[in-house]
Amino acid sequence: MNDKTTGQRTGTSGDDMNVSQATMIQAENQVDLQIIAQTQAQAGVKLKGKAKQTELANKYQQMAQTIVDIVGKDNFKIIENCATRLRLIVKDNKTNIDDAKLKAAGIFGIIRIGNEGLQLVIGTNVEHVANRVRDLVGPL
Repeated sequence: MNDKTTGQRTGTSGDDMNVSQATMIQAENQVDLQIIAQTQAQAGVKLKGKAKQTELANKYQQMAQTIVDIVGKDNFKIIENCATRLRLIVKDNKTNIDDAKLKAAGIFGIIRIGNEGLQLVIGTNVEHVANRVRDLVGPL
């Protein structure tokens, strides 16, 4: 979509993203990566090879299942992700969503935007979790 007065592209997703929004998302991602690195350093994460791949696959599946269980399968409206965050639009982002349980599942941060926006900071492998959440929730 183009702004009629400036001719610049406007919007919040895909090709419609403007430069200031892209810069903001890049800054969010940098902050997210710092939080993740600190948390992993404190936990002493040091797996290698196939053991690491298997451990991560299990972690992502468990995390996705926990997210679906806590958020509620029928509560999802949109499931998207950026480089580090699972970006959800839900029917209600406050009722019965337990932040402590999400963090216990490995979520590094939780951001609520309005009554429907819910962003979960997962890390650079968020795409794997997002795909598993989509599989668990099914078509929206």
